[in-house]
Amino acid sequence: MPWIHRTVFLGHDIALFLPDPNWAKGVEIVYKKETLVEAGQTGRENRSAKYSALRHEITGNFQLAQADALALQQSLYLLGTPVEGDRVYVGVPIWPDQLPLARWAEIIHDAQWVVSYDSTGYDILPASEVANATRDWVAPFLVGRLDQRPKLTSVSDLEARFSLKILERSPWDFRIQPAVQAIGDGSTWPESLQAHWKTLPDDWTEDTLVYEDSGAGRVEAVDGQEGTVRRGQQFLIKLDGRDQIRTLIAFFLNREGRVKAFDAPWLLQPGDDVPEAPHTTKARFSEDSIKITYKTDASGEAKVPMIQVPWEISGIAGEQPEQSSIAYLYRFWVDVPGGPVYWRFTNWEHDLQRAENSQQVTYQGDTRALFRHDKITQTIDLSDDPTSLGSWLFDGNPLLRIIQRRLDVPLHLEIYRTDPANTAAAKLIYLGEVADAENEGRRLTSSTQVLGGMLEMKVPNFFFGPVCNYKFCGPGCNTLGSMPPEHWTLSGTIVSQVGNVLTVQVTNNPCGATLTADYLAKAWLKTGEGEAFQLRQIVRSADAGSGSQRFTLKKPLRDVQVGASVTFRPYCSGTQAECDVKFNNYINMGAHPHIAPRNLSVPSREVNTPTGKK
Repeated sequence: MPWIHRTVFLGHDIALFLPDPNWAKGVEIVYKKETLVEAGQTGRENRSAKYSALRHEITGNFQLAQADALALQQSLYLLGTPVEGDRVYVGVPIWPDQLPLARWAEIIHDAQWVVSYDSTGYDILPASEVANATRDWVAPFLVGRLDQRPKLTSVSDLEARFSLKILERSPWDFRIQPAVQAIGDGSTWPESLQAHWKTLPDDWTEDTLVYEDSGAGRVEAVDGQEGTVRRGQQFLIKLDGRDQIRTLIAFFLNREGRVKAFDAPWLLQPGDDVPEAPHTTKARFSEDSIKITYKTDASGEAKVPMIQVPWEISGIAGEQPEQSSIAYLYRFWVDVPGGPVYWRFTNWEHDLQRAENSQQVTYQGDTRALFRHDKITQTIDLSDDPTSLGSWLFDGNPLLRIIQRRLDVPLHLEIYRTDPANTAAAKLIYLGEVADAENEGRRLTSSTQVLGGMLEMKVPNFFFGPVCNYKFCGPGCNTLGSMPPEHWTLSGTIVSQVGNVLTVQVTNNPCGATLTADYLAKAWLKTGEGEAFQLRQIVRSADAGSGSQRFTLKKPLRDVQVGASVTFRPYCSGTQAECDVKFNNYINMGAHPHIAPRNLSVPSREVNTPTGKK
């Protein structure tokens, strides 16, 4: 059977590697759980998990005969050519769990999918249907990316050996957890995991002091003096049997990597059990990963590093150093006819559900949402600084509508901060509008503004002068209902569009206006609802006969449909002539038409510029 198989599974292009590794050189699996740590000057910490499920890195070594080396060369060359889409993943069986079906209960890793294979071929099955496997071997299926393309070392001109490292960077549907029979869910270091003195343990102390030069003196400035000295240790564990391996992995996951503290034995015990030299103390893992080197499929070893947490030995009332994870929800929306249109995303590793307006909605995560934001600054005078968004090209990204010029109204953005396990308690931390967007390759960046930039306007913004301050048919112009918007809103249907010239059959003219040439110039034309809504400015208008109008648009409509409905409303420039003659609304004019363009009642400052002569 070939070494490498290309398949499209769950819509993902996967290169499946099925050779057996060289167990003489062992197999390494790194179990990662990244943690966000916020440390104060005293040494107190707030810690939260960056994501929920473990992420794995698996490394194996291989020796190739002539035919296999040729197959690998050819497959690696074609690996960069996607069969479908723009993602190429690599899938491998988790080698320590390659078992016959009769031993499946002994697995260490619990995957969503298993691969069943032998010399005749392979099948990929849901883990719940592993009993239906018909081939010689079954194993949990790990999907990810190559850490780097393997370098083949030639043993001869026909044979080679290489190392293969796979990073579990794959969709949520392929996640892997410890097997369900694993233990290690307590808050005390498991007694079955004892240090092995083949490699001598390390013991050390550390503090938070930072020394910096200040001036030309001999003595440096010292920062971090408020911190508390803490103790660290690292020791080797020999893992004899699959039970011990499962216990270590499960305990690391239960403690959420570095997040949760636990009671741990201290190996260096030269005297009495005192805080300065403890026999037992409260500690946490000091690294985001545990690496197990498998010597066989049922034995291995791991080095365990841990650090003391002095402030948490007794605990302080009201403090909670072990925080829940943080996820951000990004809700984009546009206000268009037919109701607002929403796009919802999260930076979390999978979709999140939330109730909004008595309905359950989904914030898309995983491969369907790749968003992040910059620092959010909020000030006491409400003039919040803009924030920056980072995103990626993918179908359904609303930022693409800005790049493609398919957005005719402001794109609003709301950012919420939430515990992924309790989205009902999400807190709004930012509200604004997307100001712009640009792309570099497949990367998108955009900036925002608060309240459409209104906070940057000078106050007062009612100007004394001959031009009206009111919006046509808006408050002020429509005092006591004298200028109802519906009275001045005309409607029609699309007849044709050639370039940016649109012909419209007028079907409703409630104001009874005589539509002379350019009567509708500078007006705004609307059509469609929801995501199909379009807004265009009319540059020129002309009578096309038989009750139709010919509009020259600033930009042509996209996706034109003959017979589609359009609405348009005349434009008012705010002059006395238009207000009085065109709209007969002079009584509500929000201006002072008898003030000259240069307001003489407001003195202007004179500047005397000397010529330099005496």
